[in-house]
Amino acid sequence: MSDTHKFQRRLAAGECLFREGEAGNCAYVLEHGRMEVSTERDGSRVVLATVGEGALLGEMALINNQPRMATLTALEDTSLVMITPEYLADRMETADPMLRHILRVVLSRFREVVNSVHGGRRAGENEARDLSEEESPENLDQRSALKRLQVEHDLELALERHELQLYYQPILRLSDKSVSGFEALIRWHRPGVGMVPPGQFIPVAEQSNLMRPIGYWIIETACRALKRMHAESRKLVADAKLPSMSINLSVRQFGDDKLFPIINNAIQTNELDPARVRLEITESMLFNSWDLALDLLNLCKQAGCRLAIDDFGTGYSSLAYLHRFPVDTLKIDRSFIRDMYENREAGIIVKAMADLAMNLGMECIAEGIEEQMQGESLAAMGLEHVQGFFYGKPMPEDEALAFLAQSLQADR
Repeated sequence: MSDTHKFQRRLAAGECLFREGEAGNCAYVLEHGRMEVSTERDGSRVVLATVGEGALLGEMALINNQPRMATLTALEDTSLVMITPEYLADRMETADPMLRHILRVVLSRFREVVNSVHGGRRAGENEARDLSEEESPENLDQRSALKRLQVEHDLELALERHELQLYYQPILRLSDKSVSGFEALIRWHRPGVGMVPPGQFIPVAEQSNLMRPIGYWIIETACRALKRMHAESRKLVADAKLPSMSINLSVRQFGDDKLFPIINNAIQTNELDPARVRLEITESMLFNSWDLALDLLNLCKQAGCRLAIDDFGTGYSSLAYLHRFPVDTLKIDRSFIRDMYENREAGIIVKAMADLAMNLGMECIAEGIEEQMQGESLAAMGLEHVQGFFYGKPMPEDEALAFLAQSLQADR
């Protein structure tokens, strides 16, 4: 509700909100105060209930524009939030398709019951009409909901059947083009479908309970891969600079008491230097889960891990978090890199972010490098690290090991 006052009602003690039999077109949530629910029976007033904060009132008007079924009177000074059909429709548009589908089906069936009681349409008439409208919002939501259910089910099986893989994209030092680390990126090879784009299944995982077990698997798998990378590095060059591993965290993992022990155990089991493990979170995650993020990141920092803000410059939070959170690395979002040559301001912003990181004693990584010219421009700005298809695409573990070995041999 963007305009609180527009959707708010205030009543003095004794004032009536609505009367039995009146037409209704909205519902109310009681914010503060108490109200009496009463009805007329055989010419006498009968009190049905007394309701307090949080009570939902007059909801039948949202279902089928039914007349008010009781009289609501304030027992004391009372404030209510109005819920209009337009507000409900707007909220449904931004809700998960599964939730929209369930709510529409429930409301549709409830309308049929009400209509049949009041001599309206025959039960099933609305449903037949809706199903005949192939592109109606109801059918679109139904298809979206069923598709999401199928993806969620298959994703749960994918974790059990080892269909998920981690790919590793190299992060290079601009000074000598040597590998400074890798970012672990999840991939799903779905039987009968092929490689599923992350954008199609990661949101499903994050909106379900699957993100936690998948997150545990990512951490453990990435740390095992990093152990192999360190062994390969030492085998080729005794005093090699060991690569780091960047692991993305989801907002759904914040507040999980098991997460830090999983991270800590994976580091210790694989005998890793915690400083070689970099945990990445986005600005929007900080903004939406400030306290939970701070607790987790402080634990990880105390254990010796490095922390990165991903997609820097695209979030909603204040720069104040840079001194409140124990951040080591800023990752400049690819959108700024992409726009550098078409938008002068984008280049200025990239330089400003690189200078900010340097002045704060942080590393700075530019993402999304797809052309040599971009890398050269970033080097001239003083950027230290880059990541992108021009320097190396995400690749399976064995290919990443070969890429690392080639980089080490080139430095010898």
